[in-house]
Amino acid sequence: MKKITNYTIAFAASVALLGSCKPELAIPTASKGDLNLTSYVAIGNSLTSGYQNNGLFYEGQKSSYVNQLANQFKLVQPDLVFNTPFVDPSSVGCGAPTITIEPALDITNFGALLTTTFSLTIVCTAPYTLQTVKSPCGAESLAPAPSAVHGDPSVIFDPSTQGYDANLGGVKPAPFMITSGFPNIKTAPSIYPAKGPFQNMGVAGAKCIDVNRHGFGGSSLITLSGLSITQANPFFSRFAKDQATSSMLSDAMLMKPSFFSLFIGNNDVLLWASQGGVSGVGTSSITPVSEFKDSINSMIKTLMTTATQGIIINVPQITGAAFFTYMPAKKNYWIVDETGAKRQMQASEMVLLTVPQDSINCYGMGATQGYPIPKKYTLTNAQIAMATNAIDGYNAHLKAVADAKGLAFFDMNGFTKANQNGTHYNGMEITGTFVTGGLFSLDGLHLTPRGYAAVANEMVKVINEKYHSTLPGIDLSTYNGVNFGN
Repeated sequence: MKKITNYTIAFAASVALLGSCKPELAIPTASKGDLNLTSYVAIGNSLTSGYQNNGLFYEGQKSSYVNQLANQFKLVQPDLVFNTPFVDPSSVGCGAPTITIEPALDITNFGALLTTTFSLTIVCTAPYTLQTVKSPCGAESLAPAPSAVHGDPSVIFDPSTQGYDANLGGVKPAPFMITSGFPNIKTAPSIYPAKGPFQNMGVAGAKCIDVNRHGFGGSSLITLSGLSITQANPFFSRFAKDQATSSMLSDAMLMKPSFFSLFIGNNDVLLWASQGGVSGVGTSSITPVSEFKDSINSMIKTLMTTATQGIIINVPQITGAAFFTYMPAKKNYWIVDETGAKRQMQASEMVLLTVPQDSINCYGMGATQGYPIPKKYTLTNAQIAMATNAIDGYNAHLKAVADAKGLAFFDMNGFTKANQNGTHYNGMEITGTFVTGGLFSLDGLHLTPRGYAAVANEMVKVINEKYHSTLPGIDLSTYNGVNFGN
């Protein structure tokens, strides 16, 4: 494990009075200017939901940038309703489910596919906390680790489903054969009837091309049709109005929004990049720019049937996320590249945060050609270029749409770049450094409460300028970065 030093930064403030006069600061009165905040909806992915530390949990959801933005809106529109599909406060929460099928599905070997008995395990991990861990080498260090043995499977699974096991933290149905059909893994019943409707349409794992996909949150997690596997998104099914027919966009439009925020597109590259760009059953691919454009155009057209105002947020490059920058590439690391060749790393190539640190530090993974770092833990320069080009294409279109429709635009990509070297807010510095920087949470992709507050603050500035409002900023000192514990 890479050692992280816990230290305390002390702040000292002194005020000098000049002469006998005390200067008065003119604080503008909060006003909404030209804003129409009758109804606000937020569409996005895990960042919009408040996902952090590799999981969805109540306290994280409370600190989402859209919840913080809505709170600022309420200062000038007290009757604004902004409802989030919260996880129960008593729940430890749940990360993205890990699906294991043994033996691995091989759709190229049709004969074996039809005659093999498979076992399926789907587990929900607990969100991370920073803990002292001991490696097999005997070294102790602070490192992210699950806060519990497993997450709370009831967040995304129906407890009545076959093989549901709270002690496992997931589902393990009876062994099956493809000829008999895939096990019906039921997603959790929607909380919409009891707690909806919802204005926060942040869904972990959602791509741009998923936002208008009806049935995106189906009642069955995995559907097998011939050799085609469709996976529902349990983070949407848990709060969809109708699991069979709802889309994120259709549920958002039930609110008849007058103002919207749209932050989508990260996962159209990130789901591929965070797996090392590997291909195969259960993996993702980069969404073509043309498909991204079509999805955005359709989304904006629908949203603006009721909304006359909004803010579009662009997509940060993956090279700015701690998940990809924490482990500096070393030219002497041996890796398996996307062609299957074993070679040494080149400058600027990336080792992902998910790489087993014990294997690197204690057992010599990557030290020799005979024990290279597997492909799923690296990104090569060619793959980084693919991701960069796609996001550049997405962002060019997002800016063009915002300009053409007269919408506010927030450069999240520029914000992430600026914070790599540090930005000061309310007298405190935030950087993109993993753990100690205050921006990224313990999964290296999602933000801390303080990071989300910084994003909401920047959005407030953009909205004020565009719509002539004077929404006050957020005091970042009231939000935590990574919690180092006692």
